[in-house]
Amino acid sequence: MKKWTEKQRSWFSLILAGMVFLSGLLAARVYDLNGGPNGNKVEVQDIYFTSSIDNSLQHGRIHIPDNATAETPAPCIIWIPGNDTDIERCSMFASEFVRRGYVVYLSDIRNQGMSEGENCRVAGDSNGAIEATEFVRSLTCVDKDYIAIGGHSLGGMNAVYAAQCYPDWYNTVYGFGIANTITKLEGIQVNAMGIADMDEGNPLTDRKNHSAFYGYGINEAEFEYDKVYGSFQDQSARMIYKATNSVHAWVYFNRGVWNAFLDFMQEAMPAPNHITGSNQVWRWRFVFTSIACIAVLFMLIPMGEILVDTPFFSTIKRPVPEFRGIKNRKLWWIFALLTVVLGPATYLSWSTTATKWLPTKIFYIRRATLTLGWALMVAGVTLVMLVVGYFVMKKEKRPTLVEYGVAYEKGENLKNILKSLLLAIIMIFTIYALIAVTFRWTLVDPRIWNFSLRVLNWTRVTRVLIYVLPFALCYVITGANLHGMLRPKQGTLSTFREILINILLLAPWYYIWLIWLGPFHYLKTHGSIPSFAGFLYTFIYGVPFMMGVVATLSTKFFHKTGRVWLGAFLNAFIVSWVLLGVISLYA
Repeated sequence: MKKWTEKQRSWFSLILAGMVFLSGLLAARVYDLNGGPNGNKVEVQDIYFTSSIDNSLQHGRIHIPDNATAETPAPCIIWIPGNDTDIERCSMFASEFVRRGYVVYLSDIRNQGMSEGENCRVAGDSNGAIEATEFVRSLTCVDKDYIAIGGHSLGGMNAVYAAQCYPDWYNTVYGFGIANTITKLEGIQVNAMGIADMDEGNPLTDRKNHSAFYGYGINEAEFEYDKVYGSFQDQSARMIYKATNSVHAWVYFNRGVWNAFLDFMQEAMPAPNHITGSNQVWRWRFVFTSIACIAVLFMLIPMGEILVDTPFFSTIKRPVPEFRGIKNRKLWWIFALLTVVLGPATYLSWSTTATKWLPTKIFYIRRATLTLGWALMVAGVTLVMLVVGYFVMKKEKRPTLVEYGVAYEKGENLKNILKSLLLAIIMIFTIYALIAVTFRWTLVDPRIWNFSLRVLNWTRVTRVLIYVLPFALCYVITGANLHGMLRPKQGTLSTFREILINILLLAPWYYIWLIWLGPFHYLKTHGSIPSFAGFLYTFIYGVPFMMGVVATLSTKFFHKTGRVWLGAFLNAFIVSWVLLGVISLYA
């Protein structure tokens, strides 16, 4: 049997990855459209409307099961995601209510996701929660007497404010990670459920406040979490659920929480199709979108292999340079351990200093700037490590810039670096166009929870472009370190094994650092240690996977081109895309 050529293998891998990507999206789409009571059809639509407060364009998504009609209107759940996120992150949960017969409306907060405008600037502004309710109340398929509003974190806070402004609009208000904020509904006749995460407030003082509101003034010692006080019949039911193994960012990604939440909501607003809260299917959609995300990222590898071999781009390709980095085994382990520790150990401290030294008139998206500042500082220390590593080697054995993988022959540098940038742009644009076309058809984006490759509005595209080149500088230095100084086994391993080792160097250690940080921080403030599962914070969940992608693309395209530039540019675009895709553009 005739063996396949490298080009044939690349085309096969590209087509196969594309098919897996489409299969993941299609499975998630089928899940969305067939999640109604007894598997009936569901209408899913993206909604855009103009805010009645600041005339900005607002975005949401409506899920209408076929039991909800003008003749038989159904209760409605309004879900508002928290800060620095979008409705796509919580879209997997919509079907849990839809399959029980509820209409579900997911609403992007103003200036996040696909909504525009700025955060609350004027009195009476709820970041879009009030406008979302106005839209829902205009639907004939919605029972106006049974509307619940809430969400996670800032989304839940906005819901509480909307209920304070228009208490007659709502039957129930709920909040994930804002159990204390829910207490502001004192005196308002609505069912209320708060879900308290492990790092919200102080349990010693909160218990007194919780017993006063959720327990209607019951003795503090007798107050019980996870218990309903009041009555669903007169719309006075209240409960606070204590999520003992979840921190703020993770509190709604929890089967126990959803069990209690679904049961509470079905009591507050009787479900047209009652299903016990323990019967949950939302994780399947998470699996489908995760498969799609991994597949579309993998497509970059065979796509790059094919394009690098075209006549125009073949000039950037060189043989893998001779390894002249650190060959002494003890020294290699020292520098490797420094590489392992550097990023995780400094993530939470150095990221807070970025706005003090980066030009914020240029890099004015605060949270993205914090991450960029940390990355640049890590790159700076890595550069110092490269210099030290250079001088600890014997003079005659020191590598050149070519052998570090950052330079071409004299007179070839600028041309080939720009070609590498152009190739990265073409590859990223191709992936983006594929995602944009399939999203228009499926309303599903490839994501692994908060790591998402989502469609951007033009404002977000321009912000991504601002951050690309500084991130590229970071990944050029990272590439020189991995491939010029620390290539394992002196460059004798296969590309695949080298990828695995570089992933181990860059990716998993953030979790270990947070497990270390968590108990000591928790002991300091609370005096006891709960499950370590709660010691992970919002942005860092996606970092290990992101760094795994960085290691994979950097290593693969170093072996393909003999230089670090193509991998660095690809990584910079992906990091900027993921980072700027949903976060607040005014924070």
